Amino acid sequence: MTSAHLPPALAEALREAAGRWNDVPSPWLVGGSCGLLYHAVPIAAAPRDLDIYVDAEGASAFHAALAEYATDEPQYSETERYRSVLSHYAIGGVTLELVAGFEVREPGALYRVDIAGAMRTHALRADVLGLSIGVMPLAHELAFNLLRHRPDRFERIAATMRGALPEHMPALVRILADNRFDGAWRSRLLGLLGASEEALGLPGEATVCRE
Repeated sequence: MTSAHLPPALAEALREAAGRWNDVPSPWLVGGSCGLLYHAVPIAAAPRDLDIYVDAEGASAFHAALAEYATDEPQYSETERYRSVLSHYAIGGVTLELVAGFEVREPGALYRVDIAGAMRTHALRADVLGLSIGVMPLAHELAFNLLRHRPDRFERIAATMRGALPEHMPALVRILADNRFDGAWRSRLLGLLGASEEALGLPGEATVCRE
C-alpha cells in the first residue's frame, strides 16, 4: 500500500468520503491529479479538488451516502468527447466530483471506463489518513490523457510507467482488449512506452467495444 502527500484539506475530505463510501457495495476509485500524486507522477500544481470514478449503476448509492454534502443532483452529461453522470459535493471547502459511467470518444477510439472490472482489478491500493482507498491504474490515466490531447499529462505518465513497465502493462493490455482503439491510437500508446504489440502478445485491433 502506498501513500501520498495530499494537501491537508483534500486528505481530510477524501477520508470523510472514504469513511462513508467504503460501505457501499460498488467499488470507487480516485483519479485525476490526486490519483497521479499517489502514483508519484510529477504534476505542475497541487490538486485543488477530488475526482472520484464509479460505474453508472452505483451513482445513486454513492450520492445517497454523501447527500449531506451534495451541491447538486446526479445529472447526465454528454459532449462530443465525453459521456458520464456527474454530481458534486463540498466537504470542508473542497469540491469533490463524482463521475459515473465515464466514456471517452475520439475518432478511432471508444473507451468505456469499467470500474468494477478492469479498473478495480488493477487499481493501486493506497492510504488516506489510515483508511484504505483504491486509485485508478496509471494505464487508465495514460489512455485518458492521450485521448483528450494532454501531452503535459500523458508524457509524464508514460515516463513514470516506463520506470516499472511490467507492473503497468497488464492494465493497459486489458484496456486495449476491452475497448476500441484503432491501430493509430494503439501505436501511439505503445510508442509512448517504448513497447510493441508483438512483444506484449496483444491481440489485433479490439472489437469488443462498439458504438
